[in-house]
Amino acid sequence: MKRLSIYLAVAIGILIGNDAYATSVQTHEPATIFARACASCHGAKGLGGVSWVKNDPADQRVAPQIAGYTADTVKAMVRRGADNAAMPAFGVQEITDAELDALAAFIQNNASGVPTPAKPGGKEVALYILDADPWFTDRGEDNSADPFNDVRRVVLRPDQYLKVVNTGRTWHAFTNTALGKDSGFIGYAGNYKKKKGDLDRKVKAGKGFYYADQTSGLTPGCNKYICKIHPYMTVEICTAGSTPKGPNDDFGLTRAHKQPLGPPPVPGNGDEVWVSTQSQEEVGEKTTKIKKKSVEDFDGAYQVINTANWNVTRIPNVGNNPHNAWPGHTATRDIVISTNWHDNRLSLMDANTKTLVSQFRSGATNAHVMVAPGPDNRDAWFVTHMGGTAAAAISAELLEAGQDPNIGLLPGAPGPHGLWFCDDEYHFIVADTFNNSTSMYDVDFGNLAITATGGTIPLATGLQNGFGAGGCARGVAANAGTADLSIYDIDSTFGFEQLDRNTTWLPAPTNGLHKNGADNLAVRVTDPGADLATPHPLLPAGETIQQKRWANMPIQSPISPPDATTHGRFMVTANKASFNVLITGLNSATGLPWGSFMVPAGLGAHGVTFGKKSRCDTNHDGVEDTDAHYPDVVCYYAYVTNTFEDYVGVYDLEKVDLNNDQVDNNPSDVGMQKPGSALLAERIYLEGGAVKAVTTLDPGVATLCGSELDCGVGPTGGTYISNLPIGVLCPDCSSGVHVGDIPLTLTTGAPLAGPAGDVTNTGAKSKYAYLKEPVWVDTMTVGCALAANNCDNTPFEGTEVGNLNTEVTLDLELGTNTGAQGIVARPASAPWTP
Repeated sequence: MKRLSIYLAVAIGILIGNDAYATSVQTHEPATIFARACASCHGAKGLGGVSWVKNDPADQRVAPQIAGYTADTVKAMVRRGADNAAMPAFGVQEITDAELDALAAFIQNNASGVPTPAKPGGKEVALYILDADPWFTDRGEDNSADPFNDVRRVVLRPDQYLKVVNTGRTWHAFTNTALGKDSGFIGYAGNYKKKKGDLDRKVKAGKGFYYADQTSGLTPGCNKYICKIHPYMTVEICTAGSTPKGPNDDFGLTRAHKQPLGPPPVPGNGDEVWVSTQSQEEVGEKTTKIKKKSVEDFDGAYQVINTANWNVTRIPNVGNNPHNAWPGHTATRDIVISTNWHDNRLSLMDANTKTLVSQFRSGATNAHVMVAPGPDNRDAWFVTHMGGTAAAAISAELLEAGQDPNIGLLPGAPGPHGLWFCDDEYHFIVADTFNNSTSMYDVDFGNLAITATGGTIPLATGLQNGFGAGGCARGVAANAGTADLSIYDIDSTFGFEQLDRNTTWLPAPTNGLHKNGADNLAVRVTDPGADLATPHPLLPAGETIQQKRWANMPIQSPISPPDATTHGRFMVTANKASFNVLITGLNSATGLPWGSFMVPAGLGAHGVTFGKKSRCDTNHDGVEDTDAHYPDVVCYYAYVTNTFEDYVGVYDLEKVDLNNDQVDNNPSDVGMQKPGSALLAERIYLEGGAVKAVTTLDPGVATLCGSELDCGVGPTGGTYISNLPIGVLCPDCSSGVHVGDIPLTLTTGAPLAGPAGDVTNTGAKSKYAYLKEPVWVDTMTVGCALAANNCDNTPFEGTEVGNLNTEVTLDLELGTNTGAQGIVARPASAPWTP
């Protein structure tokens, strides 16, 4: 695929951005940085150790002694990393220039061994970071102070400090950016048991750790801290004098999930949908048992949905938290390659036999993988190393053979995560999570441009394949931190590539399309006076309640394939921490958005892929009338994973805009209905502190138990509502597009809590993890629909039911039976070829 060497002369004017669009959160001393990051490979004193980038115990990859290295050498290696990705590079967001100067001098001046950081005063409480859910555990060390004996929530006494220890196979962290607290990357190298031949020098593997005292390391009160690399990993730390909230406290520990629909009435065309069930474990595994600061087993499997009949085949024990995958071929077989987000390995599976073939290391925290489109590019694979600053070129043929598949490294910006390819086979764009930017790469010449997103924590990108020159003219990045989408103008002209954020696109509020202050597409709209469902299709004329658009943490946002014949192009955005998915229509002439519509989803919407339907609506009347046949009659479903549910959601893109006129004007009761129409269409199970808070702040809601609501006492001891209308948590959700949910196969635990009669028998046995997130609660709109209030925006008038319309923060206990995140259809659609 190498092109003219003259490219370098032509491209000399290309801007390769070096500016950092994000800054460091917290400054640390050299000993602290060394102990959490460097020591995990180079040994506690810098005298050498074993690199964590090992393929198996027999893989003798050592990290050399660095104590005594010159300061210039240290600084060069930290910023550049190793050419083979054995050592990742560190950006200024992770180690600032000032910190690096101090660290380099610290290493140079301690040739006989660097000193370890001083312990804080008091007694130590160890907090272990796990690759497996619940992701953090104090192993009961705080039980004397913790009223709930909850290993996911640490309660400290006045004389205690925290020691955070990483037991995982890649970087993890301990961070609360809003509070100005960040450990930085914490590493660990001791995952392999010490066997003969494991190390080729008599040096123990190092371990990464971080001290946090109650003076400067932690913020007073009960606060959440996350792994900034894997932001669903959450722990609550309560400093002395603070107490966590339980299921019977207002806004305390809450279980929540959406009751699933049945499978879609119209099947798919028989293609497969591969789902990375990242948290799935097998019976008898010990994914949370720590032995010698390590764990014995790993979570992770794949489940493959046959879209012709919705049957599911499970592939057990795939890697360690398999996160993202893509289908392709080698010379001998059809394959699917998966990253392992909590690991350094890639996994290759036989797509036909549904078996794991081989695994091999790549770089720290492999995130997304994709093969270049086109029949000639069977072996041009690329993977992002989120724990560094590079994307890597991968050979599937070598990976299949169990050999080192890494054939090249493309340095870029810190924290590369989601990537997407242009049609032209040469260019792709990447979300730079820790740099708040998007990068454009050329497969031969590396990073060509780095452009700010205008938002924060971008985790995924999308491209409008089939649009513009090279199928590479319009791109998007999803900013999880600011709940918005950056729109990009792209020029992929050879030697003159550009990546520019489009800030002049026009909003269309009547079509649900809103622009925020950063000129990005707003996924969340809660501004005073904003009303996203007016006139409301289910409420009396003249109602003045303001229905807000609430979405939290948008993740994947791909754009539907270009070969659909019965409907237009849509960007589907999965919102991780809210019960919804945003569907945005794209103008066929400009590629810019013409409308955005929120639709219901399970909790934890993360991955999105597109698969063909078996029948299509050629008459545009909402009824499938013609069997699909390629290329003349083609229509698509969007499939969405839900990390905290046990099913995959299915969305019918034909139903969004029936007549393809790019206006929200579908007939009544056919296709997608107006914003707010899903108010009572789907139901949510809610148990614990959220129910307690709602019934305390809005007492009239409790009077609906036994009539409109099914209520009782759940497994946590808190009150549940098993059929809460989804409109309470998604006020502007539209009905008519979400057409079904496909159940996944469970291996341990039991289904999440369901109807009232099944709550105790099922919900009590599921796997749960802790999160702490904001949600929107709107009981006003439901109260109006039930004729229980006067339908205005003024709360607490008399004894009316439905007085809340506000944002609240909840302690959440969410199901992780399967933990589905990544998803991909096989075969991939255009421009990829089967």
